[in-house]
Amino acid sequence: MDRDMYGQPRESSHVQQEAKPGVIGSVFRAVTGTLEHAKDAVVGKSHDDSDAARERSEYTTLKAKETTDAAGEKLDEYKEAAAQSAKEE
Repeated sequence: MDRDMYGQPRESSHVQQEAKPGVIGSVFRAVTGTLEHAKDAVVGKSHDDSDAARERSEYTTLKAKETTDAAGEKLDEYKEAAAQSAKEE
């Protein structure tokens, strides 16, 4: 049995070949990835994602406006209370 530089038994070359995809495996992975992107574009997955992003943006904008309005109303209440308190003194 063959040993490595640390004295450990080496794995057979057959096992090492299975662990590495090689040129054909690399090409296959690249083509598969490209096909997935093309399929998503044709099906409209990217379009769905942009719609979801737009909806989240609109929701966030709406909530920010509501929060700003509520804060403005509260500020007006505090101003009125402070003015009333100043008149009473």
